[in-house]
Amino acid sequence: MATEGRFTALPRVSSGRVSWIPGFTTFIVVTLLAVTTGIVAGNKIYSAAKGAAEQQTSPEPPQAPAHPTITRDGNLLNLPPIVTNLSGPQRTWVRMEASVILSGGASDGDEILASEIAEDLMSVLRTVSIADIETATGFAHLREDLKDRVRTRTDGRAQDLVVHTFLIE
Repeated sequence: MATEGRFTALPRVSSGRVSWIPGFTTFIVVTLLAVTTGIVAGNKIYSAAKGAAEQQTSPEPPQAPAHPTITRDGNLLNLPPIVTNLSGPQRTWVRMEASVILSGGASDGDEILASEIAEDLMSVLRTVSIADIETATGFAHLREDLKDRVRTRTDGRAQDLVVHTFLIE
């Protein structure tokens, strides 16, 4: 082999072309190195995941629920049907039928409270566009906003808002 300066020249075949054997050998070595690295990394990840799964199957004490639970001593307050237009697009209407679960027993002002809650929910629905609620996540956010409005109106007495019907026309 001839050397030019610090670099060695590639071996040439008798016809003067560069030989493909060193390149192919390098390709095979690098491929084998990559496969070996993948197998070793995969085994480490698999064993770590298996160990974590075994630790999770061990009994743990039950945790408290993240959201408040509904007690059996509440009463169901049916709201009047709410029919209103949405903020956009034009001529889009919504009809919602819902109930509120209140803690404690029934009181004399529950019918008035139901009308006030329906009025509040109607004012919230008028600010919503159809694009805000066309996905499941958007509807879940709307439901949380409505629940917050109901809890504010009932001074924390409301445990949950149950939406029976939600129709967009």
